[in-house]
Amino acid sequence: MTNSSRSLATWIVAVASPLVASVLFYVASDPFCVLHRKLYAAEHPVAINRDYASTQLYLEQQGQHDYDSIVFGNSRSTAFRCSEWLAAMGRPGQRCFHFDAWKESLFGLAAKVRLVDELGHSLRDVLVVVDGSLLAGVLPGTDPAFRNHPRLVGQGWFGFEADYLTDFFSNHFCLKYVDYALFGKVRGYMGAAFDARAFTHLPDSNDVLFSAAELRIAREGEAYWRARPNVFVARKGGVSPITVLGEQRRLLEEIRSVLERHGTRARIVVAPLYDEIRMNPSDLQTLRAIFGSDSVADYSGDNPLTEQVQNYYEASHFRPEVARKILSDVYGRSAARDLSAHATDSTPGRGGRL
Repeated sequence: MTNSSRSLATWIVAVASPLVASVLFYVASDPFCVLHRKLYAAEHPVAINRDYASTQLYLEQQGQHDYDSIVFGNSRSTAFRCSEWLAAMGRPGQRCFHFDAWKESLFGLAAKVRLVDELGHSLRDVLVVVDGSLLAGVLPGTDPAFRNHPRLVGQGWFGFEADYLTDFFSNHFCLKYVDYALFGKVRGYMGAAFDARAFTHLPDSNDVLFSAAELRIAREGEAYWRARPNVFVARKGGVSPITVLGEQRRLLEEIRSVLERHGTRARIVVAPLYDEIRMNPSDLQTLRAIFGSDSVADYSGDNPLTEQVQNYYEASHFRPEVARKILSDVYGRSAARDLSAHATDSTPGRGGRL
């Protein structure tokens, strides 16, 4: 080998070695929990891609639990706990799975319903929690925290993993994770990608509890809401623009077709959002035309649930007390007694009133 060849080889090794080491570090550490790391490991700080996790857990656990009742929705659906929903229906013996995703889209929701149908699994009862942001989404997710499970979009395993390897080297995530790996501390600059410990996961039902927020409420009381004026801003209300257009209608009708084929008892809940913006009457009319007037309950806008700031963790998520009230309304006032007996919220600090 000539001197020039040796120099070139040395240069290639010097350039390639850090990249190879970084890739090996990524594979070994699996920061996004998409290779080998256990989902929702208590010691892991990186936020889970809930779409991937929910789908993967459903595929892994369906054979063991034989789920026949499913809650669909985005992160706002987390207030609806499986055991409380079954109790409200008077069907505590059924087997519930919370098949949601952070920033769920109508595309993702329809893909999950389609997956359950294609696998030949039961859809005896379904609760779908929707809002304008969910109904607007008709394309697959691409952000690392919200990317759809490859099974839902027909993507190959290699392409899916390659996307996450790219994410590892994007937006300085690699440096943030190396910092955490070396010192074991989650620092403020790391951002929302490192907030997994704010939640408690119930594996059998796939419910998620906002445990850290509930503990803060228990500790701070009414000061929790008073101390956050930039979060709990004055509401202006109003009516949202029309969201359900051609593609949304197609996806909703596809969902309805699957549910009809299964003989599903379905309930659609329009979520009570903090902004008090009412769902456009045209969208609500479309939902009721597709799923039936008696199957759609609208809690958007200004109402006794939304007016109480104590019903919210922040401007995006309402607390389980709100879901219990909705379940009592939807399934009958007699459900309230059963709900109190089956409440799974073990954390104190239930500030405010409904």
